[in-house]
Amino acid sequence: STYTVSDGLIGNSVVEILVTKRGDVWLGTANGASIFDGTDFKSLTTNEGMPSNLVRDLYQDFNGNVCVGTSNGLGVYNGAEWTYLTTDDGLPTNNIIGLTQMHNGDFLFATDIGMVHYDG
Repeated sequence: STYTVSDGLIGNSVVEILVTKRGDVWLGTANGASIFDGTDFKSLTTNEGMPSNLVRDLYQDFNGNVCVGTSNGLGVYNGAEWTYLTTDDGLPTNNIIGLTQMHNGDFLFATDIGMVHYDG
């Protein structure tokens, strides 16, 4: 099967995919993110609290939160609300291209100016 905007996907150019521990499929695009539950799509944009519509990476952290790397910092979604990490919080850039979490809970961010180690 192919899913497109006519099926509810927020954008046809999907750049990132994450399957959560619950089984939901997150799809990152330049238009925001879509969450697919196997039947329906739910769209998330800056209107729903994302830091930017330009999704660069998706990652589920050790606590089950979905972390969204964007062109305007990191958004962390716990299923109900967003928290953010940006240059205002000490990041050297807001352009989060990739991310992962280390065994000790620290994060590594791939950015446009190099790798950033964040121990929050």
